[in-house]
Amino acid sequence: MKKRLCMAIALLLCFCSMFTVQAAAFSDTEGHWAEASIQKWADKGVISGYPDGTFQPEKPVTRAEFAKIITLAFDLAPIDLTGAYTDLDAEAWYYPYVECAASYIPNYAPPIRYSTDEPYTLNRSGFLPDEDIIRIHAAEALVRLKMEKEQLDLALPPIQEIQGTLQDMYKDGEYEQLYIMHGAVPKNVERVDTYTYLATELNIMEGYPDGYFGPLMPVSRAYLLTMIDQILGE
Repeated sequence: MKKRLCMAIALLLCFCSMFTVQAAAFSDTEGHWAEASIQKWADKGVISGYPDGTFQPEKPVTRAEFAKIITLAFDLAPIDLTGAYTDLDAEAWYYPYVECAASYIPNYAPPIRYSTDEPYTLNRSGFLPDEDIIRIHAAEALVRLKMEKEQLDLALPPIQEIQGTLQDMYKDGEYEQLYIMHGAVPKNVERVDTYTYLATELNIMEGYPDGYFGPLMPVSRAYLLTMIDQILGE
């Protein structure tokens, strides 16, 4: 009798375990290179799929979605956003997450050819929740979160040395063209180069297989989770 009871409990636990895995799995992540990270963060409730059962791992992450994911992953606390942005709906699903994450996510200036006002701006009143998060903005936010979490105090080399290091690592040269005529490095360019350097040095982000870093490119759902794994790997 005791043996049969133990077997029944074992079968029940096995059945429950199978049901949990099936319920949490997505229909389009099996065999994906980030499958383990996707499943882990889904199990933690940080990310979820779509009503059709897919996760869409290569879909770009919006700035609102990015705010939600880093808020939940890093357990961020809210700040007062009163008057900070003109394009946020206080009733929208994303608002509580933007309240927590906005201070980490840079203001965005959509890229304009030959403008030094990219990809940052200090004079924009919109958060642009539906715009895709770009790689350099994700890099900056995650670098700052990692440095806070681990209480890192890094001494940066001069910007010229940083740029030399990046030139050895990556093929990106767009930013050099923007400041070469001015004889100095604009603040936006310096910020891009600094956070590209830090994201690489802290092992948060790497370039593409073709040798480019692509700071203005969007971030996919899958890649964002692998970056968070690099910081919060457990």
